[in-house]
This record gives sequence, C-alpha cells and structure tokens, in this order.
Amino acid sequence: ELQKRLSAAGLQTECQFVVIGGETGVGKTRLLEELETLAIARKIRVLHSRFVEQDQAFPYQGFCEAIQEYFRLKLTPSSPGPVDFSDLASDLVSLFPVLGEMSEITGGHKVVCGEVKKVQDRTYIFDLLARSFVRIGAAKPLVMFFEDLHNADISLEALQYVVRRLGPTPTMIVGTYR
Repeated sequence: ELQKRLSAAGLQTECQFVVIGGETGVGKTRLLEELETLAIARKIRVLHSRFVEQDQAFPYQGFCEAIQEYFRLKLTPSSPGPVDFSDLASDLVSLFPVLGEMSEITGGHKVVCGEVKKVQDRTYIFDLLARSFVRIGAAKPLVMFFEDLHNADISLEALQYVVRRLGPTPTMIVGTYR
C-alpha cells in the first residue's frame, strides 16, 4: 500500500496522506526506513520530523524540524538551487525563532520578526506552514515523515490543513502514532 501511495504521489501529482499506528516495537520506524529507501531510489526528497509538544512546550515543533532539515539539505552540493523564502522568512522566524539562526532562510541578513498578531492567528500559521511546504516541494515529488503524532496537539489541526492545501501537489505525508 505504501509503494502504491508513493507512486500515486509522484506520478499523479496528488497528495497522499498515510498514518501508521501500532505499539512501540512493532516496526513503524522500520517501515518508514523501507519507504525512504524506495523514495531515494526514485530520487524523491525525504524530510523527517518527530512531534514532542506535550504541554504545549513547543507547538508545531515537528513542522519546524522538517523545515530545518530542508535547509540543512540545501547545503549539499547535489541540491538544486535555492528556493526563495524571503516573503515567508519573517513570519517563519516569528513562529520558529531557531530558524533565525539559519542563514539559508534569512539570506544572511537579520530578519525582523513578523507581526506578533499574525503568528498568533492559527489559520494564518496553518497557511504559513502549507505555503512553506508547497515552496519546499517546488512541484517535485516530496515525502515527509511525521513521527509520534500521538504527542501532537495543535499540530494535528495544522496537519489536516496542510494535507488539504497540498492536495494538488506530488507530496506523500506519512505519520506514525502509538
């Protein structure tokens, strides 16, 4: 089923969303490793993240990890050219201050944080995340792993929004939970 969904995401340019559930030790991560091997063989970019936002300590943290990984991967010589995030940078840094330390997103300049009111509006945040992943995908196949969804709280609503917004893109989102 995962292979079929990977093909559908890559060939039909239609977002696929798959959730894998099971107790600790049943092989969820191993299944993701196999899927990643298939994706890499097809030259599809894979991003990873894990949710650990209990008690609202760091909401949307799993999304931040995926964005950080994208920018870290951009540093490799085999990466395609840079994607312009200048219009999203200030709001992303307001939401995820750690991104302000990454010159790849800030263009080497100090980024002035976006309006605080904007990053407190959940719909705006959800749309900002969706626009970021559309930009990261750049109309090419993309696989994103979101592990430990059982730890997510507000991020589950954001994930629902992101999946809907990525509908017409060649993206596969795979979540795991206990």
